[in-house]
Amino acid sequence: MESPAGPTGQIVIRRHGADRIRGGHLWVYRSDIVNPKDAEPGSIVSVRDERETILGKAFFSSKSQISLRFLSRGDAPIDEAFFQERFALADRLRERLGVDPLASRRIYSEGDLLPGWVIDRYGDRLVVQSLIQATDRLQPLVQNIVMDRYRPRSILFRNDSRVRELEGLELKQEVAGDPIPDLLVINEDGKEIAVSLTAGQKTGSYLDQRDNRRAARRYARGRALDAFSYTGGFAIQIADRCDHVEAVDISPQAVALARSNAERNGLKNVECIEANAFDCLRERHKEGRRYDTIILDPPAFAKNRESLEAAL
Repeated sequence: MESPAGPTGQIVIRRHGADRIRGGHLWVYRSDIVNPKDAEPGSIVSVRDERETILGKAFFSSKSQISLRFLSRGDAPIDEAFFQERFALADRLRERLGVDPLASRRIYSEGDLLPGWVIDRYGDRLVVQSLIQATDRLQPLVQNIVMDRYRPRSILFRNDSRVRELEGLELKQEVAGDPIPDLLVINEDGKEIAVSLTAGQKTGSYLDQRDNRRAARRYARGRALDAFSYTGGFAIQIADRCDHVEAVDISPQAVALARSNAERNGLKNVECIEANAFDCLRERHKEGRRYDTIILDPPAFAKNRESLEAAL
């Protein structure tokens, strides 16, 4: 039977890769592939060891160093019902954890055993990121699933992450349903936050950092510094626990949005500063300035092994 991602193939992997999978890992690297027997780019394949014992089913990439991303163990069929159940499991987990159903990450790639997908919900709008070949092939399927489950006004397929280039995929955005507004205001724990789904980082915001912002709020006090603040997510959440908050970011667009978010919530003690956060930290140190609360959320310094030494 043909899978939702098209014809299936078989791939044999070396002992090293098979041992990693049996140990619980979900990826197989290209160096551990023996023979991708007729596997098409982005297809769902059966994975076997060199003794022909089936290990499971996985997404296959013809371009990435991560050749296989596992979906399941054994020989279970991977059909539309399989993906429907994975989405249902993800929703039930979030319900048990008390996650806000209207402003949260609904699917988090391998964390929900749905590799290559990130799906965030902003009220009646959904943002879907497809990061690998297989999820691109399955876009019509996932569109049908999320339309049925969440009934959104619109879905933004935010397929412009540069990691897609490692998969040989085009960078693009597509919309299903109503047009996406330039700014969308969401409620996060009582604070009104404006985000740009089409132009903001990641899916428009950092919904996966929501628990960290809650934790910061519990500890925050006195004078606070929020470095690399982006649109002020941390600064806005801790402001009513602090005397004064400095929110520093190098992007003028991000600072302008952080300032408007502070004003939207009537926060007079948030000072939004456009500056290089590293330079700002050095200057504050030279001035002898002290803070009771410091939040540092810098960009990734080392996105691959080659850049590790420079990052250190």
